[in-house]
Amino acid sequence: MTRNASNYEEQITPSLQWISDSQVEQIHYSSLEVLENTGIIVQNAEALSLLQAAGCRVQENQAWIPAWLVEECLRSAPKRITVANRLGERVMPLEKNRVYYGTGSDLPFTIDLETGERRTSAKKDICAAAKLLDYLPNFDFLMSYGIATDMPSSVSDLHQFEAMTRNSSKPIVFTSHNAENTEAIIEMAAACAGGVDELKQNPYIILFSQPIPPLVHTNDGIAKMYKCIEYDIPVIYMPGVVGGATTPVTKAGMVTLMNAECLAGVVLSQLKKKGAKILIGGGATPMDMKTTATLYGAPETSMNYAVLTQLAQSYGLANFIEAGCVNAPLPDVQAGIEAAMSVLLTQLEGGNLVHDVGYLEGGKTGYLPFL
Repeated sequence: MTRNASNYEEQITPSLQWISDSQVEQIHYSSLEVLENTGIIVQNAEALSLLQAAGCRVQENQAWIPAWLVEECLRSAPKRITVANRLGERVMPLEKNRVYYGTGSDLPFTIDLETGERRTSAKKDICAAAKLLDYLPNFDFLMSYGIATDMPSSVSDLHQFEAMTRNSSKPIVFTSHNAENTEAIIEMAAACAGGVDELKQNPYIILFSQPIPPLVHTNDGIAKMYKCIEYDIPVIYMPGVVGGATTPVTKAGMVTLMNAECLAGVVLSQLKKKGAKILIGGGATPMDMKTTATLYGAPETSMNYAVLTQLAQSYGLANFIEAGCVNAPLPDVQAGIEAAMSVLLTQLEGGNLVHDVGYLEGGKTGYLPFL
């Protein structure tokens, strides 16, 4: 909802807050305690050297990050990141209460449009999804929505990026196997953008990289992030956790550990280069203790994302959360309810990049009509 003023339009859409400001502060302090007392595992030599030089205690591949360093790095992280499309038009300013929707990546299965059968996804499915998303006005960015399983596995990520950038001009959030392939994708994007300098000025790609909970930051995850930072490409660095499996089962414990992982990512990025474009967030699904299934469509999942959004907003950082993803295996009534409620909640929360829209079967299957 907007309200007209004398010479501008003021946004007055109500926002949803699940926890109080004091609870946000408590989660922040608890996250600092995790980093300072428990520490993190860092499997990247450059990152370990940077942490030690910055004043962290380092022992073999474990590092303890003091609170003052976290606060310092939060201050240097950019509070506004603008993402362009492939044409160089700056279409996605990532700032408070700017909400954008996109699909997710790397689905192993798809429901065939002609036969209705569930089958292994292929490059042609990524091409088809990109073409469709390019025409759907309510989708602002895209991810692969499949895996190019029919291509050599060592370069399947390159084929996925080529399929997306050839068939859509919208901003792309991409995944990659390693730093070498990340650089190849950046070179492909630079060729489309008109050169490296043009891509740096108006990036239309964002890397999605992750640590491995609990508190393990892998060599590949960090190396991919550092490669993008060298080219001023925005980076999403956030954990995907399963409550009761890779984090504590309680929502407070789950969110605290996730936030600690995100803050560690902020530190790692800013030590590489002050002002590096970093986004935080998380995949925050509880586990069904009876079946061990991850509950994408559970109400608790949306509540977790609301808290993560409040934390990101308290830091002034852009964030990356999920909605529109369901546990139902088919686009039935259950799928519609789960998707609609989660999308509504993320809109009210004001999260920035909302991904995984259109996921079926707990993130295993895609189906274009469901988009």
